[in-house]
Amino acid sequence: MKIGEAFSRRRSIRKFKSEPVPRELIGQVLEAATLAPSGKNAQPWEFIVLEGVDKEKIAALMVAGAEQLEASGYNSGSARNSAQIVQNAQAVIMVYNPRQKRDAKLTPLRRIMWSVDTQSVGAAIQNLLLKAVELGLGSLWI
Repeated sequence: MKIGEAFSRRRSIRKFKSEPVPRELIGQVLEAATLAPSGKNAQPWEFIVLEGVDKEKIAALMVAGAEQLEASGYNSGSARNSAQIVQNAQAVIMVYNPRQKRDAKLTPLRRIMWSVDTQSVGAAIQNLLLKAVELGLGSLWI
């Protein structure tokens, strides 16, 4: 598949098949993600693949978070919807930057680094999603 075709075929999928995702395909999408460009080649990403009980635990935490939002008077419709999507997916890939720390007093340099790292993680996610298209896998960025 040419890259332009992957661009045009990529969709946000919210209903998934009930078949497990082969580990080989998960490995291929993760490899594509790690080939993304990153500022200063920092590669500021980590990936966690969740399936089965681990995925259910995360979905339960998401439901609990939605309930906390509701208790505070917020509309949690989107959060509940995301939790249901996670519950119904066969595999979930969580992406995070282990270098980022929440700090209200970021120096100007750290603020720039934070921004560059965030953009780099976004590039990795884009690669992951496009590889999923090539492999015929449904995906959704939550």
